[in-house]
Amino acid sequence: MINANIPKFLKEDKELFKKILVDLYPDVTLGDMDYSWLEESVKTVLDAENKTVTKGFHEKLLEFHDTTNLRFGVMLVGPPNGGKSCLYKSLASAVNIVLAQLENSKEEVTNAELKNLKHITHTCINPKSISKEELYGLQDKMTGDWKEGLASSIMKR
Repeated sequence: MINANIPKFLKEDKELFKKILVDLYPDVTLGDMDYSWLEESVKTVLDAENKTVTKGFHEKLLEFHDTTNLRFGVMLVGPPNGGKSCLYKSLASAVNIVLAQLENSKEEVTNAELKNLKHITHTCINPKSISKEELYGLQDKMTGDWKEGLASSIMKR
């Protein structure tokens, strides 16, 4: 529940949300997720590009990671030069580095999140440049045939 909602909130609302959860579930201890497996590769990716990791960028990157694990499509919004492209490209590169390290390692993976890790590719599309039917697909009313849309063809790759 936390991973699905926290990325949507403003900074002030995040603390309020956590307090509400404590009130609703007093017997449950809310722990932080362990992202140590990801943090070093993020630092490697950003260092290679001569970029500095700020606390805010780091938090957003981890929130974005959680969100992409929960949702099919994600929209990053923000001002120009706000770090949106850097965020998703850095995350993809970092996860792919971790995956490559795991493939080359002889050790057995015990972390559940690492066991389910998949190679990340990203495709940017401008949904305003095509129709809804071209994006999602369309069923021909006469024949009943399904014409696949861009989103589903990307997911099949």
